[in-house]
Amino acid sequence: MDKSKIVSAGRAGAKGLRVLDIDPSRAIEEMARAYRDFQVVREQERTKRRGIEADERTALAEIAARRELFLEYLARSFDERSANFTSLFVRLDGALERGDVQSLAVLTNAIVDLAKSSPFKDLATIEATREALRNADHEWEV
Repeated sequence: MDKSKIVSAGRAGAKGLRVLDIDPSRAIEEMARAYRDFQVVREQERTKRRGIEADERTALAEIAARRELFLEYLARSFDERSANFTSLFVRLDGALERGDVQSLAVLTNAIVDLAKSSPFKDLATIEATREALRNADHEWEV
């Protein structure tokens, strides 16, 4: 609306009454333009929302896949650790029965070292390897 077109009008006794000089066709054009602009912005925002939703689905799928990989790794890692501990303790029992002090010391150190190591430390190595495999520019040294 063009405020420069405000004109003063008056009747007898009504001093300073202002009336807007409105061009109806221009007003309709402005409303139509505003509506078109609104439609464009609305469609852009819908497109953005669809993109965000797609990114969300992708991120959730990746999280689920990593979760499964992590759980599988832990299951196998702890199975392997359990088997290693069982084997070491069986050998330790045999060394105790035989009175083999040297084997007792070696096996005790092996048990302590295995207990100190964390299966979680290898996850960083696995993830780094996975990322390197995804990277086409990664150089492998053999």
